Amino acid sequence: MNYTMWKIVNLHSLIHKLLPELHARLVNSSLQHDELLIQLEIGDACFNLLYKDQTLSIVDTVEQSSHIEAMTLTFAPEEFIALIFFGGAGEQGNSQRSKEEAVRLALFPKQNATFYLTDKF
Repeated sequence: MNYTMWKIVNLHSLIHKLLPELHARLVNSSLQHDELLIQLEIGDACFNLLYKDQTLSIVDTVEQSSHIEAMTLTFAPEEFIALIFFGGAGEQGNSQRSKEEAVRLALFPKQNATFYLTDKF
């Protein structure tokens, strides 16, 4: 699928607006009791998401401690847009997946969305 007609105008604002939904997805997943530092890299931008005590927040910096698991999720802007609409960042039901894959799946589960390619340019 060609995503060239989709563009994120203000990524900072988008991440802040998505934060409540991403929080709900983590709370309702198997990761609900984990403590995570997720460095979300989208194109040239980077956001640090701290999930601690079942609260998700954007932080500038955080002191790394041994009980907070840190990971980096990297997406091209086009890939990030597709994940927001369609999800499917990992395979459900795979018991051997890594923690990073589990976080991707929790944040971007497969959506039951229908998208029609009706416009031609």
